[in-house]
Amino acid sequence: MIITVTTTKGGAGKTTIAINLAVAYAHQGKEVCIIDTDTDQYSSIRWSNRRDEEEKDITVIRVGEDKLIKEAYKFSKKFDVVIIDGRPTMSDSLDSAVVACDVVIIPVSPSVLELDAFQDFIPRVKKIKDMREGRNENDTLTAFAVLNGLDSKSNISKEIGEAIRAITNKNDYITLLDSKIYNRVAYRNSLTGGLGVLEEGDPKAKGEIQALIKELDSKLNSK
Repeated sequence: MIITVTTTKGGAGKTTIAINLAVAYAHQGKEVCIIDTDTDQYSSIRWSNRRDEEEKDITVIRVGEDKLIKEAYKFSKKFDVVIIDGRPTMSDSLDSAVVACDVVIIPVSPSVLELDAFQDFIPRVKKIKDMREGRNENDTLTAFAVLNGLDSKSNISKEIGEAIRAITNKNDYITLLDSKIYNRVAYRNSLTGGLGVLEEGDPKAKGEIQALIKELDSKLNSK
């Protein structure tokens, strides 16, 4: 299975979600690989360099846009789960990351700019989905949005959540996950130590990632 976590705007938390999904799948006993495509920062690579050898093994590699589709397919033969940490851009690089995957997860943080970026992005997801299924009806693309970096006391978090749900309700090719990720120090602290929150973090953060992976598995297994 190839999962792309991407968005068109930086700061949405895509790397945090990509890494924590990778850790969660590794703790399920799966062989996991992260492909880091962000040539500006390589955040997943840096996280991997801080990871202790005693932790669950997660392979992290860097792949350029020109080789992404080919390399993703190649690694999917070797690993149970390949997670593409997508580059935040509206370009061919983003399209390649979506073309290469079985599942695309789009993080949306609580801001009007994030909402605008999401609305601009999802038509491209539909275009790629239609193109693939038109060529081969078994070549499906499953798309999810996930609310990330929420503040439980903020009205804007609630308003953005309601707006995203309204958008996804009108577009049956993308689903808003019920699982939500809140703005917690535990996410930042764990990444600094080369860990995921399941390995070091507060119970609430752990519960969020456990709920996210459980919901993803349930929805994917029901297809």
